[in-house]
Amino acid sequence: MKVRDRLAEFDYVLKDEQEADEAEQTHWTLRGLPFDMDVALRRRAAKSKLEIPGAGKAMGKGQEAWTKAMESSSMILDMEGGQIALEFDILKYGLMAVSNLIGPDGNEIEYPGSKASDSSKKNWFSQWLDPKFRTELANAITEHSALSEDDVKN
Repeated sequence: MKVRDRLAEFDYVLKDEQEADEAEQTHWTLRGLPFDMDVALRRRAAKSKLEIPGAGKAMGKGQEAWTKAMESSSMILDMEGGQIALEFDILKYGLMAVSNLIGPDGNEIEYPGSKASDSSKKNWFSQWLDPKFRTELANAITEHSALSEDDVKN
């Protein structure tokens, strides 16, 4: 079995920037979550979602559409902003450094650092990271220990 150091720092480039020139890419230094934190966050995630099978395709289309859609799709609702809170908790622990994040004035935006206060980091995430990118980075942190098919083959 091949394993990976889940707590090691690793470099990450957002999917939207992976095709860009190296000089234009923002590099995110991330690290995996310790076991207890990972388990606690997964438990919180499970409690913060309600799944309604089939609801996604049938909203507002009548009983027949609802019945048909119930057989083939699902809808997950974020209860009380649980997903957003989880992402912030994952990012505040797992984001170590950022380089080449360029602000509207053309200057590089400094990350307050892993030792900054939680409120300082949360304000920074809200100010500079689009929700789509917060989600992508949080997912990269939590999925860091998974091996790809290529890793397994090697």
